[in-house]
Order: sequence, then structure tokens, then C-alpha cells
Amino acid sequence: MGRLDEALSQMQRAVELDPLSAAASSTLAYLHYARGEHDLAIAQYRRAMELDSGWYFPHYLLAATHTHMGNLQEALAEAQTAYELSGHNAIILGLLGYMYGLAGRHSEARALLDDLIAQGRTTYVSTYAVASIYFGLGEEEQAFDWYEKAVEERDLNPVCALKTEPLYMRYYGHPRYHALLRKMNLEP
Repeated sequence: MGRLDEALSQMQRAVELDPLSAAASSTLAYLHYARGEHDLAIAQYRRAMELDSGWYFPHYLLAATHTHMGNLQEALAEAQTAYELSGHNAIILGLLGYMYGLAGRHSEARALLDDLIAQGRTTYVSTYAVASIYFGLGEEEQAFDWYEKAVEERDLNPVCALKTEPLYMRYYGHPRYHALLRKMNLEP
């Protein structure tokens, strides 16, 4: 819903109650990132990684944070780590493709896109991951088509990301962005 102040307060309390939870620390870090508090976010991601060095999620979120900050080399390194730790999660592959697109590495982004679409013919692949790559390539209409499929499939990722993920700020003015928010009851 975009109520970041309330969410931050609740997650700070969660970390107080369970200071050894890598999940709580990662979520708190994400909220700092969503609020533009990058230094606090990075420190909290590092804390989550100390709590569980084999968990991919803080690396994935740190990759998104570095991407938003324009630190694509650091972002790619974190995303690669997350991808390996996750056992090759398609969502992380989508983030990698997004970053390749932003970095102008379009052939690599398209190869990942083709791979995800091919995987989707035989197994479930989040359409959110496919949409992410199209966003990175700057192909907004294709991205929104896939994002709409993700919403129709009731994929949790768009609900969690669309309104608060800083990587999507550049699409806030796009009419399809607001239509998606309305479709998910995240905007009147």
C-alpha cells in the first residue's frame, strides 16, 4: 500500500523481538531502501548476510539496491551470488536480465529472456521475471503485457513490488502503471 513509515516501525519492532532473524533483517533493509535510505539498507543487508550466509534473499535485495543507486558492477556481483545461492531462481534471473538491459548488454538480457520463456513452456516461470527483463531493455509495452499476466496469475511479486520498489519509479507516469495499481486495489 506504500505505507512505508508504518511498515518501517513494525519491522524495527520485529527485529527487536527476533534479532537473529535474517528474514526480519532483510525486510527491514528493504524498507530502508524503499525509503531512499541506502546506507542504512546496505548495512542491514550485511547484517542479514551475517545471520545466514547461505541465504540468497539479502543478496538479491542488495543487488536491487545497488541497481537503483547506479552501481551496476556491484549489483551484478550480488545478483550472481543470489542466483547461485537460490539454486537458480527465475526471479533473480529476471533481475539479472533487467540489469543487463540497463547496462546496455542487450544480447545477454535477450538470452536470459529467451531462456525464461523456453523454461515457461515446460515448467512454471514467474511472468514477473520476464516482465523485469523487458523493463530493463526499455520495452515498456511488452513489460506491462507480462506484468499484467503476472497479476492475472496472482503472482505475489507484483503486489509486493509495484508500489514500493524504487526500480519502478521511472514508470510512475505511465498510464498502464496506474491501471495495474487499480486492478490490484492498490490505488483508488
